[in-house]
Amino acid sequence: RYINLSFNYFGNFYRIIVLRNIQHDHYDLIWVDKAIYLSSKTTQFLKSHTDCLIHYTPDPAFTYHQSRHFYESLSAYDFVVTTKSFEIDSYKEAVMKGRK
Repeated sequence: RYINLSFNYFGNFYRIIVLRNIQHDHYDLIWVDKAIYLSSKTTQFLKSHTDCLIHYTPDPAFTYHQSRHFYESLSAYDFVVTTKSFEIDSYKEAVMKGRK
């Protein structure tokens, strides 16, 4: 089983839906699209309900969105996927910083 969570400007609304709908389930995979509104607490909650937590965004996460929630949560993901090769060093740095 897997779940794909996409977030947009209604971040609080989606966070409530996530918390209500996965509290009693376990997933092989949770794929999160553009989680700029998810707090580290919510991200850790998701992580506790899956074998594999993946974050994906097609947007420049470091040069455009600059979400503190995203930065604080990044190291919790098993995989982070980006289409922006110019941000790979930023991803590596942020993940390592969060895992110290």
